[in-house]
Amino acid sequence: MPHPLQSLQPKENMEFRAAICAHHLCSGLWVVGRDYQRTAEEVIAQDIAPFSYFGWQPEFEYQVDEARKIVTVTAPDAPPRSARYTGDQSSTILPRGETNVFFEPVQVPRNLPDPSTQEWPMGDVGATVPVPDGVDSKAVAAALD
Repeated sequence: MPHPLQSLQPKENMEFRAAICAHHLCSGLWVVGRDYQRTAEEVIAQDIAPFSYFGWQPEFEYQVDEARKIVTVTAPDAPPRSARYTGDQSSTILPRGETNVFFEPVQVPRNLPDPSTQEWPMGDVGATVPVPDGVDSKAVAAALD
């Protein structure tokens, strides 16, 4: 079965890829990056470039507007595409040429208990206790690597 991007015309293909990459870069900076901040270069290298479905190309250029939380990716011979972080509604690919979403972002109430008071794995209590006897720590570390 052909890759979905193969059915697009070259210009549409590049525009589509730029939009997807803008979304994932935006999410990598402000959704995944809420607790662990990374640079745009790190997000691209770790989360986007290694995966062919995102379609990142070395000739793509990007801009990050920290104040407005907008990422714009430009592909050769295609219009720039942007994505905006909207808080609890996450990152949204914007229509071509737009700088804002067409909905009012709202804060989603949190009903979860404080993780510092909950036992692991639902919280943080006990998450750093020593590995139990009988668990092969090297095998676990190798699997995670």
